[in-house]
Amino acid sequence: MSYRILIVEDNHSFIDSLKVMLKDYPFQFESVYRFRDAEKELQEKGAYLPHHIAEELIQYEQALNEFQGIKQGTKKKEKVEVDLPPATDSGAPQPPELPDQLFDQDGYLFVLIEQDAETSLKGLDFIRNMVKLLPQFHHQNFILMGNNVSKIESEATQLGIPVLQKPFRQQDIQEVISQKLAEFENLKARVENLFQLAHAVLSARSNIEADVLENENTKKNTTKKASKKAKKKATRKSTKKSSKKTSKKKATKSTKKKKDSESVSEDSDMS
Repeated sequence: MSYRILIVEDNHSFIDSLKVMLKDYPFQFESVYRFRDAEKELQEKGAYLPHHIAEELIQYEQALNEFQGIKQGTKKKEKVEVDLPPATDSGAPQPPELPDQLFDQDGYLFVLIEQDAETSLKGLDFIRNMVKLLPQFHHQNFILMGNNVSKIESEATQLGIPVLQKPFRQQDIQEVISQKLAEFENLKARVENLFQLAHAVLSARSNIEADVLENENTKKNTTKKASKKAKKKATRKSTKKSSKKTSKKKATKSTKKKKDSESVSEDSDMS
């Protein structure tokens, strides 16, 4: 497994030195010299783990923990292990809409940026712009480097952006990268489990909805059949009743005709 790293730096020889310093890491390097090229690259390739999806999955986990905690009577702050059955219970939080794949192999894991790559725009401002423009990226995807970073170091650190003062040693950048990589691997394992759980819940709920729909259709068909049967029976009964009435009318008519005939006959005999 290797991760893509983007280097935004206007010094060619420093880019080569940086690659040597990080040669023991599972990285594939790409480099650009200007921020507009970096923006285009990030827009086209995206992030290896989209931040907005990871955030939605973590919020889903928190909602599930709260839901299951309430059901079990545990305190809100206590962590509750979430499994599939409670997640499919009635009233359980709905999973977020998710892509088919969580990780984008072409996307970037980290972006190393020179603070003074351009005079018109500084590295920290570029990072802010990218985080606003591209929801798949977060401040933690970026690492700042520069000769004069002391003024922005505090602000960058508060945002979760590591800052490296040039010139730095191989050990310095390796410490930063190792920490960032460890944090990412923990996050990756967490959201991957949540991603699988969310898809399983969506699939289970889809099956439940399909079963409910099938049962409703079965009930409708049964009711329809019963209604048809009752209607048929009523029609037969009505036909039978009508037939009886017709027979009765015919019999009455016949009797009357017979009586009239007898009456005419008697009249004839008398005369």
